[in-house]
Amino acid sequence: MRLFSFALKNLGRRKIRTGLTILGIAIAIAFSFILLSVDAGSEELMAGAGRLGPDIEAKVKGTQLALTTDENYAIVLEKVEGVRKATPAIMWEYWSSEKPGFTIILGMIPSDAREIYADIEVVEGRPLDNSDNFAVELGSHAASQIGLSVGDNLEFEGDNFEVVGVLEETGSIVDIMGVMPLWSLQSALQTPENKASGIWIWVEDGANVGSVMTTIENDYPELSATEGLTMLEYTEEFTKFGGAIRLIVLTVAILIGTLAAMNTVAMTTFERTREFGTMRALGASGGYVFKLVLIESILLCVIGGLIGSLLGFVGSLGAESIIMDMVGLDIVAVPLTVPATAIGIAIIVGLVAGIYPARRVSKQEIVEALRYE
Repeated sequence: MRLFSFALKNLGRRKIRTGLTILGIAIAIAFSFILLSVDAGSEELMAGAGRLGPDIEAKVKGTQLALTTDENYAIVLEKVEGVRKATPAIMWEYWSSEKPGFTIILGMIPSDAREIYADIEVVEGRPLDNSDNFAVELGSHAASQIGLSVGDNLEFEGDNFEVVGVLEETGSIVDIMGVMPLWSLQSALQTPENKASGIWIWVEDGANVGSVMTTIENDYPELSATEGLTMLEYTEEFTKFGGAIRLIVLTVAILIGTLAAMNTVAMTTFERTREFGTMRALGASGGYVFKLVLIESILLCVIGGLIGSLLGFVGSLGAESIIMDMVGLDIVAVPLTVPATAIGIAIIVGLVAGIYPARRVSKQEIVEALRYE
C-alpha cells in the first residue's frame, strides 16, 4: 500500500504534465468506450432481429429483394417435412419527406404476423386482423417519429393506410417497423399478381434447419433457401464492415493513448535518474524501483481510464440520442463488459507504457545513475 501511495504522490509532483497525459488517455478511452458501446448495441440489435424473423426465407433464385416469388409457394412449402409454418411476406422501406429516419414496412397475412409479435402487446388501438384493408400497425418509435397515432393515415406510395394499432416499445428493430396486410402492400407497390419478396418459413421443434433448406432446394430447384432473413445477411455484412472501421479507430485511439503515457513515463524516469540512483544506494532493490515505475504508469492510465469511462458513458448517451433521432434504432448499449473492457485497456496501456522505462532504471548501475545530470 505504501508503494501505491508513494507512486501516487510522485505523479502529483508534475501536475501539468500528469494532467495533460491523463487528459490524452481519457480522450482515447472515451472514444474506445463509445465504440465498444456501439458494438455491444449492434450485436444486441442483430440478435433481436434474428429472433423475430423466420427460421428460413425461400425465394426465386437471383432475385434478392425483388418481388418475384409467387405467394402460392407458401402452400406447398408448408407441406415439406419439418416445416411448421410458411407464409408469403414483403419487406419494404418507408422514408418520410419531412422526418429523419426510416420505417421498415412488413407486408404479411395479419394472423401470421401475430405469430412474430405474439409476445408484444398493442398499447394503442387494436391488432391488425385479416379483415383489414389499407391499414397499418406501427412500432412505437415509428409512430412517434412519423408523428402518427391511432386513427391517422400513413401516406405510402400514393395510398392512405389507417393506423389501427401501436405496439409497445421493445428496444428492438420492431420499434421501427410497420405491418400491413400483404394484399394492401401488393396493391400499393403495384406488384405483379400474387408476388412477394419471399416465403417466410418456421420449422417444427427439433427439426434441423439445414436439412429443411436442402429439401426445399432439391424439391424446388428454382428457389434458394436462406437461414434467417436475406435482408439480415446484408445488414450483418454492413455491421461487420462498420465493426472493422470501429476497430481501426479503436486501435488508433489506444495507440495515441499508449504513446502519450509512454512519453510521460519515459521523460519522468529520465529526469529522476539520480533520484532512483539515490534510492538504490540507500538500499532499494532494482525490483522495488521497477515496481514503483510500473505502478506509476498503471495508476496514470487507470486514472485516465476512469475519467475516460465517465466521458465515454456520457458520450454514449449522446450518440444514442442522435442515432435514435436519425434512424430510430437503439444501437448503443452499455453492459458491464464495456466499462470493464475500457478499464482493462487502460491497465494494458499502462503496462506497455511502463515496461521499458521501469526496466531501464531498475537495471542501471547505481554509480552511473548518481552521475546523471
